[in-house]
Amino acid sequence: MTESKIALKTFPDLVDQHKDLPVDYFEVAIRPTIFGKKTSLESQCEAYRPIADKIIGIHGAIYREGVNLLDPDSLKTNKEAFDYTQKAANFFPNIDYILFHPGHIIPNTRCSFETIQQFISKNRFDKLSIEFEPFFAYNQRFVFPVHSIDDWVRFQQSINTPIILDTAHCFITAQALGYPFYDYFNTLVEVLKPKIIHLSNTDLSDGGKNDKHLPFKEGVIDFEKLAHCLQNKTLVIEVNNVSLDDINYVKSIVKTTTSIL
Repeated sequence: MTESKIALKTFPDLVDQHKDLPVDYFEVAIRPTIFGKKTSLESQCEAYRPIADKIIGIHGAIYREGVNLLDPDSLKTNKEAFDYTQKAANFFPNIDYILFHPGHIIPNTRCSFETIQQFISKNRFDKLSIEFEPFFAYNQRFVFPVHSIDDWVRFQQSINTPIILDTAHCFITAQALGYPFYDYFNTLVEVLKPKIIHLSNTDLSDGGKNDKHLPFKEGVIDFEKLAHCLQNKTLVIEVNNVSLDDINYVKSIVKTTTSIL
């Protein structure tokens, strides 16, 4: 018998739209700065109050908010973002994980893997996880130079931290480097053993190099081919303008695979 949890990623301004959707849990964004504006922790937590008991994950600030764990020049911003999420966790009784992106190699800086190893070593907390970063990231085409299976295994070992997989991030990497996506994703699940998987979809209109958070049936990823990878995981839906169709699609995939097993 297998059991998967279905969660939905949400934001302070979307709680009213999402709170009554038929999901088990929520992952929420907690960030000191939102679209360039300093935003208090209290105001964000208050926005999440209607779903507080169903929040199991916190997504920390990302690159557009200045966080880059590979960049020593971002140390202050990185530390602030880490501290912010740990304080936020005190507001929610059922937090299982807090995740951050690892960052990018940026030209003309001192970015290095040693930086992220040292930062995590000094600022580690029990529920910290790092999300799989696509080989190409954002429109600026910053690079995260870890892509092969063996490289990801070594990276996980070097930071001694759980890795969260993202289907679209993995697809972007596979598309950029010519890897067979379904084999690539399957092997990543086998070797990294993630407990959490973000479900996101994209298309090939731009070469498949951007995560567009499309409705599941509109993107290029066939999640039915990934069904065997999704058992006994926390599955976090990341879809813009998410609908009941998206939620029911995930439930049907998990249910079908469970009945076969």
